[in-house]
Amino acid sequence: MRKLQVAFSRKEKVERLLSNLENLKNEGSIEQSQYQALKDNYSRILSDCTAEIRNIKASLEAEVQQEEYRAGAYAQELTNLEARFRVGELTVEQHIKMRESAQSKLEKARGKIEELKRLIAT
Repeated sequence: MRKLQVAFSRKEKVERLLSNLENLKNEGSIEQSQYQALKDNYSRILSDCTAEIRNIKASLEAEVQQEEYRAGAYAQELTNLEARFRVGELTVEQHIKMRESAQSKLEKARGKIEELKRLIAT
């Protein structure tokens, strides 16, 4: 998650540099050769930043899928616990303790999924 923030910061910095460079060109305070060399360099860096952001988001998408799988497993665990309690395999205390644990894991997984999706949407 931190990597995405750093990549966005780098991208924003390069976009500012390109904007400043354009202003210098429009004012006539930079030679065309300097302008073109800097523009080419900044454009390459911007392209690299954009590709890095895309790669990080793809990695986050994979992480979302893993968390969704885990959340499904925790939800199934809750269903199984209920059945095990109903058939008498688990005592009330065991059922409550195990249900609370599974519910906590499920809520954490869902929270992580939402956080990851929020980052991907940026």
